[in-house]
Amino acid sequence: MELPAIQAAQLVFPESSVVSCYFHYSKVKFNGRRSVTPSPTHYDENDDFKRFVRILVGSAQLPPQQCFDIVSHAMRILPRFDDDYTQENVRAFVAYFDRFWVPKMSIWNQWLNGGPRTTNHVEGWHSQLRYIFTQVHPSLGRFLQIVRSEINSVAVSSEKLLRKMRPIATRSSRSQRADMAVNVARRKFETYLNGLPLDDTPDVQIMMRYALHQAHNCSARSFTTLATHQDDAPEEFDI
Repeated sequence: MELPAIQAAQLVFPESSVVSCYFHYSKVKFNGRRSVTPSPTHYDENDDFKRFVRILVGSAQLPPQQCFDIVSHAMRILPRFDDDYTQENVRAFVAYFDRFWVPKMSIWNQWLNGGPRTTNHVEGWHSQLRYIFTQVHPSLGRFLQIVRSEINSVAVSSEKLLRKMRPIATRSSRSQRADMAVNVARRKFETYLNGLPLDDTPDVQIMMRYALHQAHNCSARSFTTLATHQDDAPEEFDI
């Protein structure tokens, strides 16, 4: 998380809300298992640990209170390894998650995070600028020339979009299917929550199934290694 950027945004836009990237949150959790197990094979042989990591990934798609509940539940039931070295690494990983990520849950929780995403477009534009600016310190004249060109280019592109003369770039069909699965599961889970009595709490097993399913959807558009066991994360989420 880039704290200076977050603090600057909150200073300029005090009413804004900060939500981190689900892809990068998931990637950090997946990569974190490398610090726990001595090899990918060691990780692949322990279904409980794979399930544990996927629950942490998918928990971000739960409402804030349920997200906290399922993360707390998962951290109380640690996966077991035969050797003490790896087991100690599991405890260290959980302690790190509890210390660093749990206090920031309001930032990485994705329950209300929907709508258009601009990050990829901005990163693509930055990459284009790096290509155009062949010098680290261009002359003022060259800098102004490029800025004017970019302003004109964006204005023309915006006008074409408004006139529907230029098709809007779409994401890959794989990503679109994964997003659709995420949203369908979310609506089903929301319907389940709305049907509960006021003094009742969601079933832990249902929340875990939902988290596993959403982690599977995340892997479908990013890194397929998380979705190793199809039985744990079916294509359709059902209560």
